[in-house]
Amino acid sequence: MKLDYIFSGNIQSIQNKFRIYMQLINTTTHKLVWSKMLERRLTDADIFDIQDEVVALVVPELGHTCTRRKLELQSALMIATA
Repeated sequence: MKLDYIFSGNIQSIQNKFRIYMQLINTTTHKLVWSKMLERRLTDADIFDIQDEVVALVVPELGHTCTRRKLELQSALMIATA
């Protein structure tokens, strides 16, 4: 499988407050293409809203190279393994 970009990030949390650090790296040049930090308060009701927000931030940076569904699956995995 040839990848054009690698999306990575980490999550730090204290009680119901957390930060998500995200970055997009070009696999050909190994250069950072984009990065972003989000800080939010977490409730049971809004975890999916936050996931949608992450997807909405990253998809435009990828252009046509990635479908929204693929990125949703990847971000779900990132949140589930945090």
